[in-house]
Amino acid sequence: MCPHCGEPFHRWGHLQSFDAERLRALLATRFGAVELQRHYFGDYRSLNLRGRLGWVLKKGLIWLGVKGGGETYFFSARKS
Repeated sequence: MCPHCGEPFHRWGHLQSFDAERLRALLATRFGAVELQRHYFGDYRSLNLRGRLGWVLKKGLIWLGVKGGGETYFFSARKS
């Protein structure tokens, strides 16, 4: 727990959850032209057969727009 605000936090900072809209709104306060995408950054080459099948399934679900765990938002933006 943070000794200053009482919120749960990780040793490197406060825990927060972001959906695409919240992240885009936050970035838009500092940047123009924000591009935001969801990615799954699993390392296909280091996985066994079962892990590779899961990797393919996860990538396919993201491509179809199905939300789930283990995804990371990736963004690129330009300074305003």
